[in-house]
Amino acid sequence: MSKDAYGDWGYFDTYKPVQNHLDDNASLGGTMFETYGNEVDYVRQIAEKEPRRVWTYIDGVNDEPVMVSGFRFSNRIGYVVTEHALAEDWDVCITEGWDVCKFDDGEVVEPPKPVVLTQ
Repeated sequence: MSKDAYGDWGYFDTYKPVQNHLDDNASLGGTMFETYGNEVDYVRQIAEKEPRRVWTYIDGVNDEPVMVSGFRFSNRIGYVVTEHALAEDWDVCITEGWDVCKFDDGEVVEPPKPVVLTQ
């Protein structure tokens, strides 16, 4: 399986997160589903049929929030469902800052540093 890490939330937008239709005040711009009740039930139904459309928002290294592909339980804050599915052979981790991503198999990948253009 290929793994990749990104240090930019903008990358995540390419998968088109869907709005949480169960909660008008959902976090992450209205796209996060909670880890309990009818919201997690809805996400679980999607994950059973199309697991590559589900992402888990977790507490990462040093309590930095991280978005990882798949329906996960450890350190979960919430879930996001996307319109577009992640490719079958990929595992992705997206950080908000420039932290590291740790995958389930223990491999640690540091996202690329931002490129600063100067004149």
